[in-house]
Amino acid sequence: YPILILFIVVLTVIPAWIMSRKISRLSGSDYRLFFATRKNRWIGTLITVQFVVAFALIIATLTANRQVSLVKQTGNRYRNLIEISGVMEIQELQKLTSRLKNIPGVSGVSIGNLPVMNSWIMHGTLRKETGEEIETAVLQLSGDEELLDILNLRQLSGDDWRSSFQINPYSVLVNKTFVDILGKRETELTNEPLSKYFDVGDSVSVIAGVVEDFHFNSLEEKTTSFVIGRYAYDPRYTSTLRVRLDGKNDSETFSAIKSAWWQTFPDDGFTYIDTYNEFIKLNIKIFEMSRLLNMYSFISILLTCFGLFGITFYAVRQRTKEIGIRKINGAKTPQLLWLLMKPIFIWMAIAFVVAVPIAWWFIERWLQQFVYRIDVSVSSFLLALLLVAVITFLTVNWHVWRTARSNPVESLKSE
Repeated sequence: YPILILFIVVLTVIPAWIMSRKISRLSGSDYRLFFATRKNRWIGTLITVQFVVAFALIIATLTANRQVSLVKQTGNRYRNLIEISGVMEIQELQKLTSRLKNIPGVSGVSIGNLPVMNSWIMHGTLRKETGEEIETAVLQLSGDEELLDILNLRQLSGDDWRSSFQINPYSVLVNKTFVDILGKRETELTNEPLSKYFDVGDSVSVIAGVVEDFHFNSLEEKTTSFVIGRYAYDPRYTSTLRVRLDGKNDSETFSAIKSAWWQTFPDDGFTYIDTYNEFIKLNIKIFEMSRLLNMYSFISILLTCFGLFGITFYAVRQRTKEIGIRKINGAKTPQLLWLLMKPIFIWMAIAFVVAVPIAWWFIERWLQQFVYRIDVSVSSFLLALLLVAVITFLTVNWHVWRTARSNPVESLKSE
């Protein structure tokens, strides 16, 4: 990373420094000759490369930010969801559940065994009806009839989850990935024994329906199959209360939740898991990359502006007399603006053409690490072009506009 910053600084400082030394010694009549000589064309090349770096970083930043948005959108089901875990007696668990449900800021409570992000992973074999066996990992999640509402999970097919609890206490739900691996339709698994398809499943569990997939790991990993079973209290194991907040007065709600905990467990400290934060931690690398790219893009744009500001200052100063003559001959201010800014925009256009394939290649390579990813969007490239064009225009416009609006008589006295 320090090498990249050094690279950006060099590409920014060198053009401005050389231009300031060279142009300050030139007369207005030698201005075009200076830019036409082979010896000094490399200055334009350096500035173009500087633009290429800025374009590439901005495009990469916009793309990374879109991937960050995808992560946040995927984790929205975990917003305002906390989990409180511990080994509790059944009476204490029931008291705490009742107290939590009576808190105004709590919209729902569900009881399960382990937190979502730390649920059991079973390794077993899925069997197709053709006899083909597929080794896979299956997440085992437990909960009560409130679980689907608490996790904002949509049931795709099968019996109603609440009703199935009353009809058959051994009802389970499987996710769409589970069904897809078997090559079945969602409706074909309803009321089928789980052990028919999964060798780790017990002989009494019956598939009540299918729910949508949800992510409990990084977006770099493919969503695995999971089975949702009914929560069964066992004093030997951890119980988890999944508490959904309404998001209105979180500070007051948290205080009430802590109070409910201490009323139930006066001698135990209160700890909880913010499920959304846990999900973000699983995807922390993309957030770190986004922050780095934002920082580098800002540095690149800032240094580019400094370089353009210095180059424009000396370039405009050497063309003051030419501007005065053109104004006397009837040139309008917009025409003079275009005259002075045209070379810079040509460099910028060339840089954009060069930066597009480079940025596209690097972005595609970077996105390959994600199983669930955004598509490379043309809008990111166009937005980068617009952003650089606007910043460039605003950077050089002050010098150019002041010179273009100056008194032509004073301009003719400048040389």
